[in-house]
Amino acid sequence: MLKWLLPVFLLGVVTSALAQKKGQALIDSLQQVLPKLQNDQKKVNTLNSLSYELRRFNPDTGFYYARQALQLAQSIGSKSGEAEANRLAGVNLYRLAEYAQALDYHEKASSLFEAINDKKGLAANLNNTGNIYLAQSDLPKALACYQKALPINESIGNTQEVANNLNNIGNIYYSTGENQAALENYLKVQPIYEKLGNEANSALTLGNIGTAYQRLGDFPRALGYFQKALAMYEKMEDESGQAGCFASIGNVYFDLRDFNQALGYYQKALLIGERLEDKPGQATNLNSIGSVFYNLSNYNKSLEYHERSLAIYEKIGYQDGIAANLANIASVYQKQGKIQNSLDFFQKSLTIYEAIGSKYGQAVAWNSIGQNYAALSNFPLAMSSQQRALKISQESKDLANEQLVWNDLSMLYEKQGDYTAAYKAYKNYITLRDSIQGQSIKKEITRREIQFEFDKKEATYQLNQRLTDEQLQKQVLLAKQRSQQLLLSSQQLALSNKEKDLQRLAFLKEQAEKQEKEKQLTLVEREKQLQAAELRTMTQEAALQQATIRARQQERNILIVGAGLLILALFFIYRNFSNQRKSNRLLSAEKQKSDNLLLNILPTEVADELKDKGSATARQFDDVTVLFTDFVKFTTISETLSPTALVAEIDHCFRAFDAIIGKYEMEKIKTIGDAYLAVSGLPTTDPLHAQKAIMAAREICEWVADPNNRSKFEIRIGLNSGPVVAGIVGVKKFAYDIWGDTVNTAARMEQNSAAGKINISGSTYALVKDDFAFVHRGKIEAKNKGAIDMYFLET
Repeated sequence: MLKWLLPVFLLGVVTSALAQKKGQALIDSLQQVLPKLQNDQKKVNTLNSLSYELRRFNPDTGFYYARQALQLAQSIGSKSGEAEANRLAGVNLYRLAEYAQALDYHEKASSLFEAINDKKGLAANLNNTGNIYLAQSDLPKALACYQKALPINESIGNTQEVANNLNNIGNIYYSTGENQAALENYLKVQPIYEKLGNEANSALTLGNIGTAYQRLGDFPRALGYFQKALAMYEKMEDESGQAGCFASIGNVYFDLRDFNQALGYYQKALLIGERLEDKPGQATNLNSIGSVFYNLSNYNKSLEYHERSLAIYEKIGYQDGIAANLANIASVYQKQGKIQNSLDFFQKSLTIYEAIGSKYGQAVAWNSIGQNYAALSNFPLAMSSQQRALKISQESKDLANEQLVWNDLSMLYEKQGDYTAAYKAYKNYITLRDSIQGQSIKKEITRREIQFEFDKKEATYQLNQRLTDEQLQKQVLLAKQRSQQLLLSSQQLALSNKEKDLQRLAFLKEQAEKQEKEKQLTLVEREKQLQAAELRTMTQEAALQQATIRARQQERNILIVGAGLLILALFFIYRNFSNQRKSNRLLSAEKQKSDNLLLNILPTEVADELKDKGSATARQFDDVTVLFTDFVKFTTISETLSPTALVAEIDHCFRAFDAIIGKYEMEKIKTIGDAYLAVSGLPTTDPLHAQKAIMAAREICEWVADPNNRSKFEIRIGLNSGPVVAGIVGVKKFAYDIWGDTVNTAARMEQNSAAGKINISGSTYALVKDDFAFVHRGKIEAKNKGAIDMYFLET
């Protein structure tokens, strides 16, 4: 399984510092100065400075100071202060993942900056807005913001912000899988920050360059850049940056399949993220740890971490993270043999990756979907999926994905008996794999990692413990021994893989040659068959000539017999006419039966339209009430019954439900296992749809609870009112169905109901509150809906 991750580094807007002090020292200084200021404009500027400095360490407090600055700026009529306060409020809300509210503040800031012709502020605000769109995976809007900010900063000579814009444009290209373009932008940025002496942004850019090199398969350079970034963050005491470096180094070890090393780095990063309450960082590292456990075959642990990561990403609305975890969960199901579950999750992931334009995600998703179809022996769909994965990987120059696709294609061709194609595909796989993961790479990475750890330890010991030369030599010796052990292990693994590769290539080549010989033999056999066919044709032509002569002799006899046959034919025509009339009567009776059967499946209006036009148009119904029922503890009870008894019991209940639904002029839609779905108010509109649905639900509850009906189940019911779309789906075994958020909310009402209870939504309550008695349950959390009002019907 490939690890589905996002770039760990993301460079945001950086404005100039107000003094040489940085971090907490500057915050303390500003807080001491603030109460002493008499000038209101200076107070506004100081409040804004505090908001900016707190954005990474304490965004809640940063937002508070921005609000204070905004109120004061408005009271004294300071448009520049008001514009900057709106911008910084948005920046702090972005850090809190409150994206919608942050965008509102940035929109106000943009209008103010334009009104006062503040180009620097306008460009910074555009960059901040682009960061929010990037966090929401709206890549086109993010790119548009950065590209709009870039020429403004260039026109005013703002080198710092030009670098920020270039870096963020690189981030967009990275997210869409255009790795070379991303690297080119990052490399333009790094010398600018070094020249400016901006250590924080320089460290971020080093991390971004490392991430791009990693995606391009250049692991030694990737690790080198991550280590440089980590050293800078440790010097600056920036824990957030250190967490990003730990996670990125873990990614390199993951790609090299050193999973224990990777796990250690991810856990370091996760601890920092939890301490800093960095939700995106926590989600990224939970996802990475889940991928490690997957590769260690601990699938239950893997699911646990991916589900935790998915929950955070769904809460903050980060589509790229949602897609990554859906794909990883699908991979776990694939390993567990739950192929249909795996396909479903991969399809959901692919839909998101296509929507946000991630070529990397699309390539890996298509590759995995192809693997699932191969497991189901659906080779045509498996082949088309792998071909799409190959095309996307080659277009984005993603060598890591491409080599995996070639390997899967090789196995797919082999299963279908095409050994020549299998041989060629496997050769491509080996060539790519060796080019991106050779032994020189592992040797270089091991050397760099040990050297970095040793350098760091050496500096620490010299400062704090004054290591002796003898102790220093021991550390060097231990490092060399570890390097030699890792090198020997990697060489042994390489030799083993080489031997397996040679064996597989030899087998595929042998099979391909054998297949080619069989084709040649088949051609010879076909030539013999063709000659035999030509001889038979000549014989048949001679026989045809003899038959023609005999036919002319028979023509006279045929004319004589023809007259008699004509009389006989007239007799049969009359008899067929009589039989046809009888058949028409039978067909009319059968047509009536089929019409009755159609009316039992579809509403009358829909059935008539289907007969007249051959199809039925889906319709929007604005006011209906949807009813969902479900049996409580169905699985537990069903295990105590035989299959025949279980079906009989469900049929017994559903027949009663059908009668009740018909009594209240509702439309039954379908049953799904032990669930029953019906709707009131369509296909004929009914102003009392909600009241009728409530009465039907109450009667169903009473029927189930009545001991005379001998129902073995308890039931819970949910209702919701609103608009739906209804129509026919499918060609074979077609069905009349309904769709829309109203249906989804009704399902959530049923899921949050209780045994023997009828749970309704606020929209239904508003329609029937004067007709029935209810108990307000308050706002209850519903899956994918948030907290919504729910009510129990009093019985």
